[in-house]
Amino acid sequence: MAHLPGATARSAPALLPGLPGSHGGCHCQVVLLGQAPCVSAVDSRCPCVRPACGAARRRKALQSGSAHACDPVGYALPPAGLSAPRRLPAGAAAFAGVQRSDPAAGRLADRRPCCPPGSRYHQRGERTMPVGKLKNTLYGLALPVLGRPCGWRQVQGGNEDTARAVGKVLKNNHVAGATIQRFEAGRLTECYTAGFAAWEGEKRPAAADTVYRTASIAKMATALLVFRLQSMDKLDVREDVSDLLGEKVENPHHPGAPITLGMLLNHTSSIVDSPAYYEAFDRPCDLSELLKYPASYSQDPPGMTFRYSNLAAGMVGSLLEKRFEMSFEKLIQKELFSPLGVQATFDITTLPADRLADSCRVLPRESGFSARKRLETAAPLAGPEPQRHYQLASGNLYLTAPMLARLALVICGSHPGFIDDKGLRLMRTPTTDWPQKEIRMRHGMGLLQLDDPQVHPAPLWGHQGFAYGAVNGVFFDAQGNGFAALNSGSGERRYGHLAAVNRGLIDALLPKGE
Repeated sequence: MAHLPGATARSAPALLPGLPGSHGGCHCQVVLLGQAPCVSAVDSRCPCVRPACGAARRRKALQSGSAHACDPVGYALPPAGLSAPRRLPAGAAAFAGVQRSDPAAGRLADRRPCCPPGSRYHQRGERTMPVGKLKNTLYGLALPVLGRPCGWRQVQGGNEDTARAVGKVLKNNHVAGATIQRFEAGRLTECYTAGFAAWEGEKRPAAADTVYRTASIAKMATALLVFRLQSMDKLDVREDVSDLLGEKVENPHHPGAPITLGMLLNHTSSIVDSPAYYEAFDRPCDLSELLKYPASYSQDPPGMTFRYSNLAAGMVGSLLEKRFEMSFEKLIQKELFSPLGVQATFDITTLPADRLADSCRVLPRESGFSARKRLETAAPLAGPEPQRHYQLASGNLYLTAPMLARLALVICGSHPGFIDDKGLRLMRTPTTDWPQKEIRMRHGMGLLQLDDPQVHPAPLWGHQGFAYGAVNGVFFDAQGNGFAALNSGSGERRYGHLAAVNRGLIDALLPKGE
C-alpha cells in the first residue's frame, strides 16, 4: 500500500503553482443588535446586517461585547483584540471562513436562520449548530439531559473491545443510528452498526447496506470526479469558470479577475451563499441569475480568501454538465462510480425506500430528513440542466458507509493511475486554515486536513458532513487506515470545526503510532 504523496511531515504544505499557499485567518463578527442569534448573515432582511445599522453603531456594539461570531460578510468587523486580516506577500493570502450546515437538495430545512424570531424561517423549526467554544460547552452540558435518547443497547460488528469503544462514543453523542466502515492499510475491514436508520412506521435498524445522505462529504466525491477528468486530459482546474459556463462570471468588486474551477473546489472563488441562493431552494431560479446578484460575491479578490460556499461547490456540477453535455449524475456514474465499482448516486429516485436512512436532530429534538417524503417529491435527474443543477454536487450524494470508504481509498492510492499524482497532491495540499483555532483543520481542493496532535499524532485527511441533524465523517491517515461513518442523527457539538462524534471515532478507530 503506497503512502499518500507528500504525507510524511507535519510542516506547512509546499506551495503549488497557481495556488495561494499561506495559512492564517481571522474571526469576524456581526452585531447582534438585540435580535436572535444570527450565525450566518445570509438574509438582507435581517436587522443585524442592514446598512442602516451604521458602521459606528456596529463598532460600538463590538466594543461593548454585544456581538457574536459569524462568517465574514460585507458588514463584518474584526472582533475586539484582533487585528484586521493582513495582506500577505505575493503568492500567499490570508483566509477566513465558517462552514454552514449543508442546505443542498431542495429544502431550506438546514439553513442557518438569520431572521428575527417569528419569521417564516424560524416558524419552520430551523436551528443552528452550536458555534463557538462557549456555546459548544453549554451544548455538551445540555446534551445528556435534554438530548433525544439513543434507544439502542450495543454496537454490532468487529471485535468486542473496539465495538465497546465505538458504542461509548456513539452513546455519548446520542447517535440515533449509524454505520461505520473501518479500513486498514488500504483494505476494508470490519463494519460496525448501531441504532436505527428509519422511524416512520416500524423502526428499521441501521445496517451495512443502509444508504445515507452524506451532506457535504459529496464535495469530496465531486473533487474526485474533477481530478479523474483532469487525469484523462478532459478538464483542468485552472480553467476559467466563464469559459466552462459559456458566459461571463466575475466578481463585480474585482472586474476582470478570473475565477477558476480550482477556486470553486478550495472555496477561494469569492462566490458566496447569498440570500438569493437560499431562496432558490423554495423558488428555483437559474444559475446565471444568481451570479448576477451582487450579494453572491464577497469583497475579496478571487483566489485570495477562504469562504466556505455551497453555491461555489454546487456550481461545479453545473459546469461539468455544460462542458460534457450530460447530466452530472450520468457523468459521475460513467467516469467515477462505475469504474471503481462504487454503488452511489446523486439521484434519490433510483434508490429503494427500504434501504434509505432518515435523520433527526437530537438537541433540540426535531425531525430532520424524511427519505419517504423526499422520494415522494423528487424528480429523476434525466438530462443536463446546468442552469438548475447547482444544488447537487455540494451535498446530495447517497451511498453506504462501505462505498464511502472505497472512495476514500482512491485518495489513499488504492487505484494507482486512476487519478494522477498531481491531482491527488492538489486534493491533499491545504491552502488555508479553518478560522476556528481550537483544533487545527485545513482545507484543500475538496478535502480537509486535520493536523493537530491533541487529536491524533499524525495528520489525517477526509471530510465532514452536517445536515438535518446527521453528523457524518470520513478520516484516514497516510498509511490508508481510517473509517467512513454515516449516521441518522447525532449530537452536534464541535471542537473548533471538528465534530465531537468524529473526534471520538478517530480516537477509537485510528492507530496512534506515527
